[in-house]
Amino acid sequence: MPSLLTHDRRPNTKHSRYTTLTKDHMIVTSPHGRDYLLRDLIETLIINNELSARPSDDWRSQALRAAPRDHFVPDRAWVPSRDLSGGYVIDHRIDPDDWLLAVYRDTLLVTKRGDGDIIDTSVPATSAVSRPGVVMRFLELLQPQPGDRVLEVGTASGWTAGLLAHRVGDGNLITIEIDPELSTTAKQNLSKLGLAPIVVTGDATMGSTVREEFDRIHVTCGVRNVPQGWTSQLRPGGVMVLPWMPAHGQRGEILKLQAPLISPWLIGRFCGSTSFIMMSGQDVDIPTSGRRADDESSWTSMRPTQVMEAMPRGFGIFLTAVAPDLAITKAKREEHNDRAAFVMELASLRDDSYATIVADPAYDRTCMTQSGRGLGDILFQAYRQWVRLGKPGRDRFGLWIGPDREVIWLDRPSNAIGARNR
Repeated sequence: MPSLLTHDRRPNTKHSRYTTLTKDHMIVTSPHGRDYLLRDLIETLIINNELSARPSDDWRSQALRAAPRDHFVPDRAWVPSRDLSGGYVIDHRIDPDDWLLAVYRDTLLVTKRGDGDIIDTSVPATSAVSRPGVVMRFLELLQPQPGDRVLEVGTASGWTAGLLAHRVGDGNLITIEIDPELSTTAKQNLSKLGLAPIVVTGDATMGSTVREEFDRIHVTCGVRNVPQGWTSQLRPGGVMVLPWMPAHGQRGEILKLQAPLISPWLIGRFCGSTSFIMMSGQDVDIPTSGRRADDESSWTSMRPTQVMEAMPRGFGIFLTAVAPDLAITKAKREEHNDRAAFVMELASLRDDSYATIVADPAYDRTCMTQSGRGLGDILFQAYRQWVRLGKPGRDRFGLWIGPDREVIWLDRPSNAIGARNR
């Protein structure tokens, strides 16, 4: 259930034919054959510092060749725009050229929207093949070694399972997928390449029932609370990498957790901004805002755009620490009172408080309409506090995870700035 980071437009040029109408028999002598496109993708990842400049020394480059991405993409998929508001369909049966070109770009491919059609963007994506650059970053942080015992949460079509199986060996990888249809497809995709990791269909919240301890845990779906089942199965000295996605907004953080040798607590550092499809059971129902009798309006000199620009620079982590139940449900430019304005909506995860914040360019101030606990005031107060601390970036924050709670700290583990129960 992969990353939602994407490219933003469809190619507007036609290319010579380089495939037949079946993916299993490709003409690779053309300049646009699969091998050429894979080499081009690897060069792109090297330029973006997502692969080593010496591919022969980087196991990930070898794994990309051993588990080619096109083996794990269905005939029909959706290529989203960068802001996820649009995109286009690729269909191997109609245009295999465009299909293969999209598969070997550094872009996300949505492969499933529940039981609906992939072109219906009103239905949230439920499965995708992650952007290669994001996959390489996760595997770099995970640092699996040959022979390591690895648990993967979220098999999807099986691509990252194939990459990991090439590295650690089939029998050392257990990958869990809750969707039976995806699980079956993943097994078939892997088998065609001669790969046979242990694919389990079921809920991964409690960890693995096949094995009790792992050297590495690789999570491919957004997680709000790290399940106890995973932390208890990570051996001392082990590493877990996951998309940590608290409900403060639409994005999250890449979190690398390590299990100390002599402590029941896991220690984590934040390694970059990301966005993934949420894990089943961890998405939260957020109340829809609406005007009520106790609404109060006020003005402020703060701008919601300041907040959104600061989110990936460390403020998102700080906000989760000091206001863990605050959710940003909307943050975009839209028509408001017949004028273009930046509109932000806030909701609470524990009561019916809400706020609507409108920054109208015709005014020097921002209007807040809120009810309940004053979520707009809480948001801007947190922002001002973050600024007073020197605008600390993600590299200054860390996370402790214990048996019953998560603790966010700043600069050193003893300087806790927020905690929440697991």
